[in-house]
Amino acid sequence: MFFSQSGLSEEFIYDKATGVNLSMNMLEYKKPTILDFGPIETFAVETPGGNACYGASGISHCMAAPLLPVCAVANAIGKWIAPPVTPDKILRALGKG
Repeated sequence: MFFSQSGLSEEFIYDKATGVNLSMNMLEYKKPTILDFGPIETFAVETPGGNACYGASGISHCMAAPLLPVCAVANAIGKWIAPPVTPDKILRALGKG
């Protein structure tokens, strides 16, 4: 199963007064590393299609992938949470934080 970390860690922060994006500094960008993931099992799935040699297609071409964990949380708790989905946002949505 593919899991995208970006729906859980990437966030754009804007100044409420001016609307200026305050999260443009790549030094503070939280890019997931191997330490952020558990064991990963990989396997090949042959499908007829794709846009590369031998019918290959990359998961990174899927625009929905970053929101899959966000949708899973919304399905589990019945409330939509704007990304990134963090434990404190989940608790607030459930009225416990």
